[in-house]
Formats: sequence, C-alpha cells, structure tokens
Amino acid sequence: MDDPKLCYVAVMKGNEYTLGIVKEGETGYYATDYPTVKTMDEADKWANDLNTRMGVSDNDAMVLILRSMRPH
Repeated sequence: MDDPKLCYVAVMKGNEYTLGIVKEGETGYYATDYPTVKTMDEADKWANDLNTRMGVSDNDAMVLILRSMRPH
C-alpha cells in the first residue's frame, strides 16, 4: 500500500475526547464532528479502529502525527 495521506487521532475537547484528522504535509489537525467520549483510551481505540479499516498502521499514524507537530 502507498503511504497514507491521513489518519485519525484522539484529541482533547474540553474535559472530554474526540477524533481529529491529521493530513500529510499539514501542521496540526482538523476537527471532526464525531461525538465526545470520557476517556483518552476510548478515543484512542476509536481512532485505531478507523485507521485499521483504512489500512493505516500504528507506525504510519505515528509518523503522520509527529510530522504534523513541526512547522513547515
């Protein structure tokens, strides 16, 4: 498979957690309208499940996330 161009990531929203989308070559993440959950573990599981369905490995997701943290 080609390198993924995006992945889901768990993000904090107030005192709860939801999902964001990280895109290749862009800083930060895009907010989504997914509902919030109470724990980071729940949000992480949700993000991992969606990434797996899209064929994005844990390693690929981590690379996208880390690259989104540095300014371009």
